[in-house]
Amino acid sequence: MPDSWGQGTGEISGLSVKEEQAGKGITISPGVALDRYGRVLNICEQPVISSETRLPGVDAGAQYKYQIRNSGTPPFTYAIVRGELPAHLVLDPKTGIISGVLPKKIKSVGIRNDKRMFEEDDKESAFTVRVMDSCPTGRLSSEKDFTISAPHLRQIRPGK
Repeated sequence: MPDSWGQGTGEISGLSVKEEQAGKGITISPGVALDRYGRVLNICEQPVISSETRLPGVDAGAQYKYQIRNSGTPPFTYAIVRGELPAHLVLDPKTGIISGVLPKKIKSVGIRNDKRMFEEDDKESAFTVRVMDSCPTGRLSSEKDFTISAPHLRQIRPGK
């Protein structure tokens, strides 16, 4: 630890520092502090996504809105890095809100010309969200896998 960090005092200009057992390092509370030379120290924590991995299901015809919950240094940016949301839902990259409206339910649709039939069932969508913070000393990010159930139409063969 640099001398300017107040080594041996247990503080970095007012931020509590706790020596960990077995000499593994120190624990510093997140925040902004000044060292004894007046330099700014930005101490950021890794963002942690606290939302449950299974999100509430989507009902056809109803407004859907869900906020991804996380910690870290705001403002944040959100992105889907693997998989995809159900059709008609979007993730706002600035707010972390998943929202949209699925079309009203259609029990079955028959198209006589080409003899295709569709029926509605629920489909699980799997996706991974990355949250990136705005730590001044270097942006930190976390990722978490989610699933969500939403109605969709699937093609079936006539006579089934």
